[in-house]
Amino acid sequence: DTLMNTEVSFQQIASVIDRAIEGGSSFAIAILPGKESPYIFGLRPEETEVSSESGKATFEVTPWLGRFADRTIFSATGILRADTLEASSEMPRRSTTYADYIRSVKDAVERCRERSGKIVISRTICGSRNESADSIGMIAMRYFKLNPATFRYIFYTPGTGGWLAATPETLVDYDYGSRTLSTMAFAGTRKVAENNPWDLKNQIENQFVVDYIERSLLALGLTPVVGDPENVSFGEIEHLCRRVRCKAPASMLAATIDALNPTPAVCGTPRDQAIADIADLENHTRGCYGGVVALSTPTGYHAFVNLRCMRFDARDYCIYGGGGITSGSIAECEYKETEAKTKVLQMLTQSKFVGVDNIVC
Repeated sequence: DTLMNTEVSFQQIASVIDRAIEGGSSFAIAILPGKESPYIFGLRPEETEVSSESGKATFEVTPWLGRFADRTIFSATGILRADTLEASSEMPRRSTTYADYIRSVKDAVERCRERSGKIVISRTICGSRNESADSIGMIAMRYFKLNPATFRYIFYTPGTGGWLAATPETLVDYDYGSRTLSTMAFAGTRKVAENNPWDLKNQIENQFVVDYIERSLLALGLTPVVGDPENVSFGEIEHLCRRVRCKAPASMLAATIDALNPTPAVCGTPRDQAIADIADLENHTRGCYGGVVALSTPTGYHAFVNLRCMRFDARDYCIYGGGGITSGSIAECEYKETEAKTKVLQMLTQSKFVGVDNIVC
């Protein structure tokens, strides 16, 4: 059996997840883009009636601004460095208000004008699940089923609480056989637009990321090749993407991940100034949002930026959504973009929508 091929396995894995959380058991489940078979850590495969290739694999998590060497590792035998996640801040309990987000974005726009840069500003949508709401297990399974082209995961430990996501952005994908390293410039967002040209604001935002990736790889002695622009869909929205590839020895994997993380797609540019601005302008801690989640297998290392994600504990949740701010950004439109990015998770958790549908972008 695979994860999604029957309603029985769908319901069963949701129940196993819920029982593990209720019992305080640590676990992780991860599914690669386009695949159905899960990698399962901390749960016995016979509990889920789903085959798993997890014996020689690991699921790895690095919080926002964390380093590769400090990542938490879930394996078949246990968890290594869980304290890294436990120290990654308390879960926010208060949603970012519309007024606060608009104020932060307008301030970011002015800072970008001063230095011709970019800042990624995020917001939180927080709440409590009532008795009539779906369980975390069901929310996760439905979210995964809706986004088969993404990297999907859920993990939980009693000391850290849990996170789940369906993230479309690759940070580094490395194939040990061919020694090929791939990444992407993943920035620029709009409603699905049937091959219409991208506007200048989104093209500039994407080019910031392309330039940063090229500089970072060249500084490591690698030779990047940048592909043509692509449109990558995620529900009702699409992103501007350019893939970057190069040859690299496996020994350079850690250095490459640290050089690229965080990319301007989740941080901004110049990077140090953008990081300082995020700390100044956001009224919440990011935790693992914008950090790295990865699956390591015998044939490759697959690392992703932690986006389209939700943090949770036994009762509460906090959804994260953000957007790239440049000198050409319109604050109200940026807010609407975060609504589009978090729409599915808001629906699954039965959060209320803010009435901004009349904003024209």
